[in-house]
Amino acid sequence: MIYEGHRLVDFYPGIADHETHITSYVISPSLEMGYPKKKPAILIIPGGGYAYASIREAEPIAIAFLAKGFSCFVLDAYPCKPKEKYRPLIDAYLALNFLQKRADYYDIDPSKIAVMGFSAGGHLAATLSAYYDEKFLEEITKQKLLYPPYAAVLGYPVISTGAASHTGTKTNLLDNQPELADFYSIEKHVKPSFPKTYVFTTAKDTVVPVKNSELLAEALKKARVKCQYHLFPDGYHGFSLAAPWVYSKEAWESGASCCKEAAIWVDEACAFLNE
Repeated sequence: MIYEGHRLVDFYPGIADHETHITSYVISPSLEMGYPKKKPAILIIPGGGYAYASIREAEPIAIAFLAKGFSCFVLDAYPCKPKEKYRPLIDAYLALNFLQKRADYYDIDPSKIAVMGFSAGGHLAATLSAYYDEKFLEEITKQKLLYPPYAAVLGYPVISTGAASHTGTKTNLLDNQPELADFYSIEKHVKPSFPKTYVFTTAKDTVVPVKNSELLAEALKKARVKCQYHLFPDGYHGFSLAAPWVYSKEAWESGASCCKEAAIWVDEACAFLNE
């Protein structure tokens, strides 16, 4: 297994943020297991309100999708409370570029790298999906993507910086760059080049309003982008895999178990990615 971590600044000196870090979860190639074929991959971006990266939405997600046949890469540290214009987006773009350029080393298909994000990480994944083909990113990073993101999987995402936004995410993202409020309201910037998207949330999410997912689904439909939207009736914000092993025993027994039905999102997302 290729389990290793890299700071992006070591590959993009003077461009990547010095804190940005990516960890690989890749099964080593083996003819015994029948694949000279390159594997699909997922770039996973945990949530945390642009204040930190949630552990619950990092390694557990990677392990779950690794078991489904995807090579996984977790952006387990990325710029929070950014002071530099476009900074989180720049590093997400560089992470995708990094994977595409090292596709042979990781034995992955560079044209089949999906981006997956949760909560504020879902916002960053959606931001990358909206702007990956913009010229300003090439000019800032001096890098050009070989392929667009293959697909987007967004869990209970923050999408808007308007009335439906999550206050903490909006504050951390925009405190130092309030002029970018419209830029980061992703439902306003969906175009036909946005990758096909699977988005899920719960009706009982009291942290990130359901309206965020609804706004994105509506924008994708209007742009004629393939979208599957699943609104689960029960579940708290940040439920990750909706499995007991991503919670403390106390949290699971106190009510997190109401997320159990939502655990099928993993199989639904896999089926969507494999279409």
